[in-house]
Parts: sequence; structure tokens; C-alpha cells
Amino acid sequence: MAQFCIHCGAALSGPFCGSCGKPAPGAQAAPVSQPAPPTPYPPPPPKSGGAAKFLLIVVAVLGLLGVLTVAGIAYGIHKARGVIARMEGSPAASSSSPTLPFGGQACSL
Repeated sequence: MAQFCIHCGAALSGPFCGSCGKPAPGAQAAPVSQPAPPTPYPPPPPKSGGAAKFLLIVVAVLGLLGVLTVAGIAYGIHKARGVIARMEGSPAASSSSPTLPFGGQACSL
């Protein structure tokens, strides 16, 4: 004997009506399985090196300042030697005019 849906009158071929989708009378639906709980994401790795990064930056800045200090001292010594050489009358350091090629006779007009 064919069964018909009590809601829409269509012929039933399973536990649910193929036309309206409602359950057939007296039919027991298969138990609905619960979806699996979502897997939790792994925790992010701990932030390590916060103090180490800060220390590295401080050391780098101090190193740069040290290099600039040494360069400034070297430049000051170089300038002081030039001044001392001019005061002593050194011919190489006291000539303020540039040395001209050919004794300045290269081009006569």
C-alpha cells in the first residue's frame, strides 16, 4: 500500500516527503549526529627576546656613538697637527697657495 504525505498529498518513498520535505507520519528519523567541536588553534609562540631586542638596540646606538667619537677625535688631531706644522714654519704645511705646474709658466698670453 502506497503511503501519502499528510501535509501535501504526494507519494512517500522514504522517511521524508520528496515534495515538501516534512517527515512522514510514524517514520523515525535517523539520529542527527552532533558536529565535531572545532579544533582549537594552537597558541601563538611566546614572545621571546623583548628585552634582548632592546638591549641590542642600545648596544648598537652606543657603538655608533663610539665610532663617531673616535672619528671626531682623529679629525681633531689631524687639524691640530696641521696648525702646529704651520706655526713651526714647515714649508709643506705653510704654503697657502697651490703649487702650479711648470712653475706657473704653462700658459702665457
